[in-house]
Parts: sequence; C-alpha cells; structure tokens
Amino acid sequence: MLRPAAIETAVPKRASWFRHYPAVAVLGLLAAAPVNAMHCGSAVISNGDTVDKLLEFCGEPESVKTYPIVRTPVDPNGRVYHGFREELRVEEWTYNFGPTQLMTKVRIEYGYVTDVRYLGYGH
Repeated sequence: MLRPAAIETAVPKRASWFRHYPAVAVLGLLAAAPVNAMHCGSAVISNGDTVDKLLEFCGEPESVKTYPIVRTPVDPNGRVYHGFREELRVEEWTYNFGPTQLMTKVRIEYGYVTDVRYLGYGH
C-alpha cells in the first residue's frame, strides 16, 4: 500500500509557466492587439474606433485620399438590401512613423475605422 507521501511523488506536478513567469504572461496579454489594429503610443486603434480617437492618439496623417464607392446596403443585423445602392465617401489615411516602423493605411467610413493595413517601412 502506498503512503500519502508516495502518492504525491508518484503523480508529477505540472509546472505552469504562468506561475513561474507572471510578468511575461501579463506583458504578453497587454501587447496583444487585434489583427486589424495599430499602436499609437499606449493606445490601440482598431476597427470600430472613431476618427476622434484616431486623431487624439495618432495625430494628423501624412496623407488623406478620399473617394466615393457604391455598394449594396447592409443593416446592422446583416440583412442585405438587394436592388438598392448606397454611395458613401471613403477616406484612406496614411501614417508614416519613420524608417524604423511600418507605414499604416487606415480606412474610414462614416467617421469610424473600418480597416487597418500595414505598408512597407516609412521614410
């Protein structure tokens, strides 16, 4: 018959790296950002953020391109209105943070960020 001490040594304990490196785990969670997102200082700008937040944390873009698009409207519930068309103004803001960071293109519709894409390194 096994004694209680022998049972404890017979079953290996799992070593959780969270227990040994809590700072690494916390930093990893803080640094994680959505795929379509950009960092401006301590802020993360992602889809759904307002233009005001973008300007507050990232400042004015290097360039702005505005163009109209025509598309089939879709309501917030995902219902598509076939046979109808909506025309909206889309803006693409380009940020250049220098030669050591990637340039970022932010697409804006109706005053909200809808897409964030990384370009090559800035100048």
